[in-house]
Amino acid sequence: HRRKRRELSREKAKKGYLPKQKRINVNDHTCEYCLECTRLTGCPGLAIEETAYGPKMSTDLSYCVSDMACTRIKACPAFEELTIVRSHKPAVPSLPNPASLPVPEPLSFEEDWRAYVAGVGGMGIGSTTAVLVRAAMKEGYHVTFCDKKGIAIRNGGVFSQLTFSKKKKVVAPLLPQGKADLLLGLDILEAARGLDPKLSFRVGSKEHTYSVVNTHKTHTILALLGKDDFSPAQLSELFKKYTKDYFGADMSKIAEDILGNKVFVNILLLGVAFQRGLLPLGLNAILDAIRENFNPSAAKHNIDAFHLGRELALHPDKYHADVRLGCQETLMKKASLLGGRRAPDYLEMAELFLSAWEGDEETRLQFVNRLYDLFEFENASYARKYLDRVMATLKKDTKAADFAATQAVVKYLHKVMEIKDEIYVAHLLTSPEKYEKDARRYKVDLAGGDRIVYRHFNRPEFDILGLKIMFDLKSQDWMLNAMKHLKFLRRLLPGWHVKEKAFREWYGRLVDRFEYTSPEQYARWVEALSVPEEVRGYRKIRYPKMEAAMEQAEKALAGKTASKPFNPSNPPKQLSKV
Repeated sequence: HRRKRRELSREKAKKGYLPKQKRINVNDHTCEYCLECTRLTGCPGLAIEETAYGPKMSTDLSYCVSDMACTRIKACPAFEELTIVRSHKPAVPSLPNPASLPVPEPLSFEEDWRAYVAGVGGMGIGSTTAVLVRAAMKEGYHVTFCDKKGIAIRNGGVFSQLTFSKKKKVVAPLLPQGKADLLLGLDILEAARGLDPKLSFRVGSKEHTYSVVNTHKTHTILALLGKDDFSPAQLSELFKKYTKDYFGADMSKIAEDILGNKVFVNILLLGVAFQRGLLPLGLNAILDAIRENFNPSAAKHNIDAFHLGRELALHPDKYHADVRLGCQETLMKKASLLGGRRAPDYLEMAELFLSAWEGDEETRLQFVNRLYDLFEFENASYARKYLDRVMATLKKDTKAADFAATQAVVKYLHKVMEIKDEIYVAHLLTSPEKYEKDARRYKVDLAGGDRIVYRHFNRPEFDILGLKIMFDLKSQDWMLNAMKHLKFLRRLLPGWHVKEKAFREWYGRLVDRFEYTSPEQYARWVEALSVPEEVRGYRKIRYPKMEAAMEQAEKALAGKTASKPFNPSNPPKQLSKV
């Protein structure tokens, strides 16, 4: 991988861009978020992103090395290989002009100044420390520092503690509790540990500490496995409450969007801290330290990152995240994609729900997305079945409970009706929205002659006259474009995806049964209607979860809890009979 990276770097330096580049991509709508890919590979190149359909897997553009390990698992068809062919250098956002940025006065201190830098392995803690140490020595300070090393991305916390002294003296390498003047958080979770009063290495405090934190969510291994989670927003509140001053932004995203890689986030943070007057270092000392610490090519990119951080500190509003389409904009976009005779039917059905809905805006947006999906899955008649059941639930629902039952039906009736068979997956892998998103993500100028060549990793399975046929297929777009028009196969092969169909019919009957006479009974219904949440994955991964969901729903309605954990090897017989 190092050899390949060096070759690519030389080619990029020579031409200014890579004419051909391979990437591994995940189609987020095809992904079921079953987490089999993370469980079986533990790959640090996998990441979780939030979508209109909840959390889904993706590949991290900065850390994924495209070794195709994730594509070899036979859990789902969401992974694909992209060959990006460029005809010219991609357009990149303009970098700030350093001459236009005001230079702040270096921070003054009395005897000692202390800093704490926190992150995870691979984020450049060592490089950050080296730049700070070199710059401090140029300013004439006596420097003591201590690094705690880690292994690979996500596999261990890494931190550095530094003390600058005006006089040469004996100074302990570890910071006194709560006495850090600056906390640089390359990773927000690891940085937050520096505020924890229960830990012996608590360094931050309300009295002494200024904090500059990258709020990007780097998922831990346990988070990737679905066993643990954390909220960057909640951690940001801790910094606001327990440090003297706080500056937070998703600097990983900014670095990747503008500089092409998250690896520059460490020097970008230094730029923010410098521009906010939080470093006792001059501009020239820092720039010289960066030049000494990196080779000439890397130094140039890191200096760009430093000045980008400076501008971010001055104009944080300029670097806000993507703007999400509202309900009406989404509705019109989906209608234009359907076109022809389907668009008026779609708009009419959507309006029936939107005019009756008195709840939150998020559910309106979810409904128009999901109604569109069912048009694409089958046809207008199929989508109307979804609408009719949602509207029937809404008529029985209550505003006093924020229409929680209807919200559940909007999400989960769609989930069970949108059976991801080979036909619909072919559509998801070749939809106009997917192509648009990929072009945006990889900065591909389709109108200017660039193109993306796709190879999809499919494992189709058919049941023909009781004979199960399954095979591996590295498909191309023309194959999938042909496959997605074969909806008649759903009727021609009645045994195809029969368990998913049975689960769909069971959930439809459950929705039809919705009635309540008390708040307690209503709460049990909301729990029952939400059981498809955990039904994720394809085929053998999905089937035991469907069994468990059916059992859980009936127990919830009866006011009971399961007497023992669900055992996939001995499931209830409701679907096994099919």
